[in-house]
Amino acid sequence: MKVLRFILLFVVIGFVGFLSCKKEEEYVDVLVTGYDWRFCDCCGGYMVTTSDNPEPYEAEFYLVESFPSSFVITPDADFPLELSIRYNEPEPCGDEQRIEVTAVNLK
Repeated sequence: MKVLRFILLFVVIGFVGFLSCKKEEEYVDVLVTGYDWRFCDCCGGYMVTTSDNPEPYEAEFYLVESFPSSFVITPDADFPLELSIRYNEPEPCGDEQRIEVTAVNLK
């Protein structure tokens, strides 16, 4: 059991490290799974995931702090949206993983 926990922890740390080491000029394929309606200090914003799971809250996700002004998600958008994005990671806010999207390509 301890070995499985160690392996899981190693995989999670590796995944987070992989995402945080991306250079800004690289695009990452993501799914926008919807809006985060939770009520907490650092919640809110659109949820994006790098997994293939389109269900909100079921896969690890990041909250989008902002999209470029040239990109707008309309209220009648049909989620999930497939995008390629470039992003920056702003200062952390609590336990939430937030990103600032700097460029968007529709897929």
